[in-house]
Amino acid sequence: MKKILIVLFAIITFNSHAQVAVKLLDFQPRGDQAFFMKRNFAGEVMYLAPFKKKKLRSRIGLEIVSLHPRLDTFNYTTSGSDSQGDVICPAYIVFHKYTMYKVFLGFDLPVIRNKSFIGYAGLDLALGELKYDYTQYNIDRGGEVLFHNAANALMEEIRFRIGCEYLPIENVGIFAELTPAFSTMKGNVVGNYFFTYDIGVGIHFIIFN
Repeated sequence: MKKILIVLFAIITFNSHAQVAVKLLDFQPRGDQAFFMKRNFAGEVMYLAPFKKKKLRSRIGLEIVSLHPRLDTFNYTTSGSDSQGDVICPAYIVFHKYTMYKVFLGFDLPVIRNKSFIGYAGLDLALGELKYDYTQYNIDRGGEVLFHNAANALMEEIRFRIGCEYLPIENVGIFAELTPAFSTMKGNVVGNYFFTYDIGVGIHFIIFN
């Protein structure tokens, strides 16, 4: 992850016409992830190229999302066997940490445009890492058995976007975006396929001439 951040910083620093944007978003998980995690605010920082006539603009950036569990504990059952035969045991999980780090590359196509307003549609591809930490408690015939799991899972994501941007002055833009996404995770993690969407607002501006 540190190497990715260094490359991202280099891209922004050495582009002579870079626009930097920051975005605050309301991240809303769906599917398996929504069963365990509740919505939360997150942030993005990115290089955002200017729009040119009838051409795509590019973006590359970093997103960090930290989610919190909906409940203190999640109850379920497990099955197994011991010297006395098959057994079904009550169990529960306690989440301690659940944070996603994503690096994304994407493009926007302007579909509505006038002097100070632009409507656009876009697509991102993202790679990232989930850092998670939880404790699982299984209660068998002999009493409570504890399993602690702290690990990372690799993420792959495709995101679709519709947005609009208003330019109150030439070199500053204010934008709003709706971004549904589909993610897969590889690792020993609860749930491997996620649908999410976020609603975000941000500002971008030229920092180099």
